[in-house]
Amino acid sequence: MTDKTEARALATERRMWKRAQSTGRDVSAQQEADAARVTVDATAPLLFDRARALRDAHLSRAAKIIALEVLNPGGSLDSDIKGDVAHRYKEALRLGEEQDDRVQRLSRIITEERAVVGVSVKSEPRTYGEGSEHSHYLDLARAACPGTRLHDAAVERLQRHAREVSVESSLRSEEGKRAIRSASTRGRGWGGSEETARTEIRSLTTAGGSGAGFVTPQYVVEDWADYRTYGPAFVDQTSKVPDSGVGMQLNIPSITSAASVAQQTEGSTVPNDSPTGAYITSNLVTFAGEVDISQALFDRAGPIGIDKILHAQMTEQLWTSIDSYALTQAISTAGSVTSASVFSNANFWGDVAKGSANMMTASGTVLPPTHLFMPPTFYQWATAQVDTTGRPLLTPQPSDSYVPIAPAPDGDHPVGYTGQRILTSSVFTDGNLPASGSNCQFVLANAANIYTLMSEPVARAIPETLANDLNVVIQLYCVFGIVVRHATAVQVISGAAYPTAPSFA
Repeated sequence: MTDKTEARALATERRMWKRAQSTGRDVSAQQEADAARVTVDATAPLLFDRARALRDAHLSRAAKIIALEVLNPGGSLDSDIKGDVAHRYKEALRLGEEQDDRVQRLSRIITEERAVVGVSVKSEPRTYGEGSEHSHYLDLARAACPGTRLHDAAVERLQRHAREVSVESSLRSEEGKRAIRSASTRGRGWGGSEETARTEIRSLTTAGGSGAGFVTPQYVVEDWADYRTYGPAFVDQTSKVPDSGVGMQLNIPSITSAASVAQQTEGSTVPNDSPTGAYITSNLVTFAGEVDISQALFDRAGPIGIDKILHAQMTEQLWTSIDSYALTQAISTAGSVTSASVFSNANFWGDVAKGSANMMTASGTVLPPTHLFMPPTFYQWATAQVDTTGRPLLTPQPSDSYVPIAPAPDGDHPVGYTGQRILTSSVFTDGNLPASGSNCQFVLANAANIYTLMSEPVARAIPETLANDLNVVIQLYCVFGIVVRHATAVQVISGAAYPTAPSFA
């Protein structure tokens, strides 16, 4: 019989015994696993600390024997250690190594590198998984109100969710990685370290205020059914800076002048002009939103995915707002190309080429454009334009076009990507591009040269704020910053030739 089969048989026997000896109610295998996990979570850290202390004590004793009885009398580490000294020294090392083995085994247990009663939490429905009748947001609200009728049950479900999250974090699954990012963002005092955040998640899983219990369920994150707004096409293509979890500034070092390197005539002075540098700094700003939900809707919504609807809608709008902000910030320091007063195919291609030349010839920049962002309406209009002989404006692209395109987070096609290229730039549509009066603005950029930082969005439910109206406030917030490393690596094309509302034939 395998260990796993043996464990399952033992769990079955225990359930049968509990049914016969107690109330007659069945106890599921998952409940058995959870009970065992709670016991281990409560005792394993104490055993770990004791074993580590014993190991250190034995090794310290071995070191003292060497220091006091070998080195002090004038011996050396290379000399033979004989007699009673050798016996006591070897015994101390043996005991230290024995305790170190125990420390390693307990460490694996504490970090969930084992199966509890041979059962994985994925073998049972998740607390807030697909089809669950429970609401994560509602339980957060109930858990914040001790003494109420449904408080204890909500806390128990959050604790179970925390254990599920802690297992995912120890397995380093995609859900676990997201949970760790969320925990490190929420707990600023944790320093943003992934290992520290994982330890914090692990150590809090048996407490009512467990940090992992507040992590938004993966089911809520993945399954959206929301009112759609424009996606973050621009932000998705930028270079992402990891969030350290501390500070409210994004700083990128920059060289602001060139060093001197030139031909040197024999015997003459070597050119010596030192480059200068400075930090390009951007303040991080907070994006937040909230929705007031009646307690009645929470209580009576039933299994219709109210968590999904709330979280998805706020997340959608959060990304739209961040993309709009990033575009505005990038445009504020960009170079510009002003079009002629009347649209023509030649003028359009000329404006894109001029913006490209501005980037590639700017002192200190000298970068090729890689992305061209334009409003969806204008792009669709442009695809219908032809020249005087009927040839389309958007023609087949050169084979050597530069395509450094970042995929969407789920590996799918990037948000806004059209599959077209104009000159060397891939064309994206972005409905968040601001207009300039009645004219469109296009953004031509070397996207890898734009750095953005976004903390993991944090969701929370606050029942106290609108308690007099029996409402609950649902909030979502994060911090965001953007730095354009070379200002002229972004060019804005605009003018009367590009109206925001072109006339379709």
